[in-house]
Amino acid sequence: MRHQGTSVTLGIVLILVLAAPIVSAAPEEGGKREQMIFTFDNSQDAEPWLAVNDNVMGGVSDGRVRMTDRGTLEFFGSISLENNGGFASIRSRRADMNLSSFDGLLVRVRGDGKRYDFNLRTNVRIMAGSYRTKFETNADAWQEIYLPFSAFVPTSFGRVRNDLPALDPCKIRSFGLLISDKQAGSFALEVDWIRAVASPGEPDSQSSAALQPGGESAARDWIEAAIARGAPLYNAGEPQACADVYTRTVNSLLSLAPGALSPQALDRLAAAMREAEETDNASKRAWILRRAMDFTLRSPAQRTSNRFALRPTE
Repeated sequence: MRHQGTSVTLGIVLILVLAAPIVSAAPEEGGKREQMIFTFDNSQDAEPWLAVNDNVMGGVSDGRVRMTDRGTLEFFGSISLENNGGFASIRSRRADMNLSSFDGLLVRVRGDGKRYDFNLRTNVRIMAGSYRTKFETNADAWQEIYLPFSAFVPTSFGRVRNDLPALDPCKIRSFGLLISDKQAGSFALEVDWIRAVASPGEPDSQSSAALQPGGESAARDWIEAAIARGAPLYNAGEPQACADVYTRTVNSLLSLAPGALSPQALDRLAAAMREAEETDNASKRAWILRRAMDFTLRSPAQRTSNRFALRPTE
């Protein structure tokens, strides 16, 4: 029995280079696992961030970065598809960070309704690539978006690299944002702060309603990313590693804000977690969780195109 993966088409990716974080604090006392990585409270906070666009490959897109008078970082500009271009990005200069005590990133952003990528680079060298995950924005609305480390996949020239290791949070060297996917026209994304956080299963009371990462589309992205990473591991004879990837993803899906998944999908995922915990067989555990994720992709609230209608091959 082999795992059938899913095709994940990702746009052009840049290699990101990171500088020292602007604000870095130890985890708070009282058991809270949270660390501020970046805030943008003064003009110097934007200085480590640079714009790199498709003109490095002949394109003519214009992406820029600046501080606003509201104390936020703004990534803005215009995407052009001329000369086979179509992306813009910002990056921070290098700093080595160990975020292994955390499960993901929480970012507070105000977008324009378009889809963006959050990029991370580690000590793994990837030509024209990085680890990345997508997120959706709501136009003119502040959102706190949770990006689990398990959702980041290695990409090179916009394609998933299944031959590379999973993201190692203890060796992060780069943070960045990118817009691509043929989204021509103007764009603007404001960033208030970026934090490393534990799983949002125990969020701050004021944040709990905001931990819906772009809604159902983001849930699809998380599942696609998990399958893109887990299926090759399973087929390479590593069912335990595959099951671990799926377990982290299902746990993250179950911690989404109300309404992000259909009730049927939530029930199926919760039941799968309970069933998986009752078996010591890694292969069975991987398939139990995989089928629950497949069901979630096929459920009415998440099904927007048949490219997400995945069925495992046995």
